Amino acid sequence: MTTSVLSIAISGITPADQGAMAEAARRWDSIAKPIGGLGLLEEAVIRAAGVQGTADVSLDRKALAVFCADNGVTEEGVTQTGPEVTASVAASMAWGRPVSAAWPGPLEHRCSRWTSGSPTRGRRAACCAAT
Repeated sequence: MTTSVLSIAISGITPADQGAMAEAARRWDSIAKPIGGLGLLEEAVIRAAGVQGTADVSLDRKALAVFCADNGVTEEGVTQTGPEVTASVAASMAWGRPVSAAWPGPLEHRCSRWTSGSPTRGRRAACCAAT
């Protein structure tokens, strides 16, 4: 990414719309539940309203980012499996195969970034993004 592309991207970032956030908070508070009773969910939707500039938050486009890392826990005796398991699990996720539970529903799987390596002492890290 060139400096000019980065500068253009940064210049497009605007402050959160406080009016949309206030309206979203009012809507949450008008629902038959304890005020703030949904905690972080309410906060996330209010922040999304500020980013989107409207209290009518749309979650039509979703993404899932999965990050896996061994972080040397095998060396500390914290886990019973070696770093090769981390790499295998990450690869399975990247190819859309469930590793511990099925995905909650259909997932248009596009692994936009997949990295794997052993940067230090045999540790492995992997990343995959799906939409």
